[in-house]
Amino acid sequence: MKANELQRGNALIKYIKKTPIEYKYTVFDYEPGEYFGVLHITLQLHMSSPQYIFGRIERIKSSNSKRVPIIILLLSADITSASAASAFTTLQIDCMATGVRIIPAYSPVECAKYIETMHFQKSEASHLRNYRATLEKTKKELSSRPSEVDAQKLLFLAAIPKVTKRDSAAILAGRSLREIAQSAVNECTAKEKGIGVTKKNAMKDFFMQKFN
Repeated sequence: MKANELQRGNALIKYIKKTPIEYKYTVFDYEPGEYFGVLHITLQLHMSSPQYIFGRIERIKSSNSKRVPIIILLLSADITSASAASAFTTLQIDCMATGVRIIPAYSPVECAKYIETMHFQKSEASHLRNYRATLEKTKKELSSRPSEVDAQKLLFLAAIPKVTKRDSAAILAGRSLREIAQSAVNECTAKEKGIGVTKKNAMKDFFMQKFN
């Protein structure tokens, strides 16, 4: 497995026991297997330097790497506190908006197990292949020329009970996921055609429970 030179001395390295580690320059922290690229941060670091992870994501995007970017987030802060819960919620929504998957973990051992599992996944997992096929289908269903991130946002909202893809497209028009989530929680979702009280309540329940 390849790891960034800056990861030397990281506490979780000693828990990666199933494969040798080769240090090299990479835009990721770890490159397990052939398919994934991992960024490893702690919630405490994110709370003190919230722009750090997005700078890393921008560098990955500009590198044109073919690896799937995944953030393994070590929950090093008390997730029940208001500040930590808010930071965790916002990070998940922002990562969804940028097309980056995030995996929360509660210990360095758990982080290492996730990385080892990815390393031994020699090809793209079937559920990821199916997801990519769904993304392509969704892009074709959308008007104009949507990006993959546009399709991801639409599918994300369409996962809310009672909310259809058509509803999602109307809700997304001109707004970010963060704005939509905040509006839903504050019960001030815009009056798009077909978005009635039942769907608004479903959105509120989704965002209140999904990320808290």
